Amino acid sequence: MNLFEVLSLASNALGERKLRSALTILMVVVGAGLITALNGMNSGFDSFINEQLSALSPNVLIVSPSQSLSSFGPSQGGGSSFLGSSSEIVINDRTVRTLEGVRGVDEIVPTVRGSVQLVSRGRVTSSTVTGMDQSKLFTVNPGLELAEGGVVSAGDVSGILLGWGIAHPEGQSEAFARVGDTLVVQRVVTKDVGERQVTETVRRSFAVRGVLENTGNLVTDASAYITLRAAASFLDKSGKYDSLFVVASSIEASSGVEKGIREIYGQRIGITTPQAIQQTINTVVGGITLFLFSIGSVSLLVGAIGIVTTMYTSVMERIREVGLLKALGATKRMILLMFLSEAMIIGLLGGLFGTAAGAIGASVLLSIFRFGPPGAPTFSPVFTAPAIASVLLLSVVLSMLAGTYPAWRASRLPPIVALRRD
Repeated sequence: MNLFEVLSLASNALGERKLRSALTILMVVVGAGLITALNGMNSGFDSFINEQLSALSPNVLIVSPSQSLSSFGPSQGGGSSFLGSSSEIVINDRTVRTLEGVRGVDEIVPTVRGSVQLVSRGRVTSSTVTGMDQSKLFTVNPGLELAEGGVVSAGDVSGILLGWGIAHPEGQSEAFARVGDTLVVQRVVTKDVGERQVTETVRRSFAVRGVLENTGNLVTDASAYITLRAAASFLDKSGKYDSLFVVASSIEASSGVEKGIREIYGQRIGITTPQAIQQTINTVVGGITLFLFSIGSVSLLVGAIGIVTTMYTSVMERIREVGLLKALGATKRMILLMFLSEAMIIGLLGGLFGTAAGAIGASVLLSIFRFGPPGAPTFSPVFTAPAIASVLLLSVVLSMLAGTYPAWRASRLPPIVALRRD
């Protein structure tokens, strides 16, 4: 009896018990499909995050007046980062001049930010307005390009640069604002009046000088940019900054720059880099993936238990058949291979159908349920050949391991005892 005959006998045995075999295969399909879907969505999300963070220049450090930014991850200098500080540093022009003396610093770009509403043509949209020297905008964010118009010059206190998502809202045929249009920027402020507090809306008109190209980055596309002077006045932040973009002379010099800043301010100031954020996000996503993978593995183990039950029941039902095969010259090895082949076929079919179902299910899920607000960039699952192959291999190996004991039990049956079995 050769290998093909063994596989033929195994296939026929499964075919004779169609319902039981189908249910056992289905258990493997569920586990393999779940693992495939999770792997694909994780790979897609990881690729999406990397793409979003790649917009920032790798040699740019973001300095903030607290630990809020550095809490994203470990510092390049090796020190631990944590949320909160006992003595927060106020970032102002003195901070800028101090950091300019740090070795490896090429230039510093102060920024002021605030949440506002933009009003144009009777429509209102929420946005984050950033005040900065826009001639440095493409230095700190080299992925940006102008779609139309130009940046706002440093002396232009009435000009504004819009992100693509503001100028061209998704799902709307008419642009929110075009170059040359005038729009109103407004925000709500709270003021003390006597012993009470009152709120009022502060408004200022700006002329649209330019529109940035669509980047696919939710934050960038939903942002507006004005000059530092205009932002400080409108947002009432004169004399202090929300953050500083510290541009190092090279990527290699970034760690030295961070170390130099830490020597001056210690942990009382927040420092982060795109690499630190990406590293921490990848660590978190990896932990979540491991947890979800364990859930998928449990489903696959449940399928393996089903295989044990199916195979053991099959052995008990086919004792006379085993005895007859042994009487005709079949060896223990052949009987073992026959039952292991059944387990292998179950695992292979379950793995194939499971990976296909997982890939289709993940794609349909992410196409129906968008993550984030309308218009936000989303991600698609990514399936690689090694990942698919590993799921198939895991399905087959677990199935064969599950079928080992029943197969061994069948191979050890004495032919005389087997033939006498009712």
